[in-house]
Amino acid sequence: MCETFQLEDDFARNDADLNGDGIKDWIIDYGGLVCDESHIAYSGSAGSLTQMLISSGPGKWVVKFDEYVRDYKVVTRKGKTVISLGMHGSACKKVGAAACTRTVDFNTH
Repeated sequence: MCETFQLEDDFARNDADLNGDGIKDWIIDYGGLVCDESHIAYSGSAGSLTQMLISSGPGKWVVKFDEYVRDYKVVTRKGKTVISLGMHGSACKKVGAAACTRTVDFNTH
């Protein structure tokens, strides 16, 4: 699809255990993919395509989240690591410009 592409530093991160199994999981933010000198291939008013690959054992990850997100934060709530998502208003049955926050908890333990 792209003649040239570049991955920015925030394209992929593997610094948090999102499901509490002791293995760090992956967050892939396609907003960090520059396709033909543009960010628009996987980004728009709904945010950027964001995938979360959650470990299912040593060296194994499964895509458990695959949606458009405006921003996200890895946070600790009640002793668990969760993801706080800023999303398009339609994800909360509102208009697009309205604030919409969702929390995703992948904890298995």
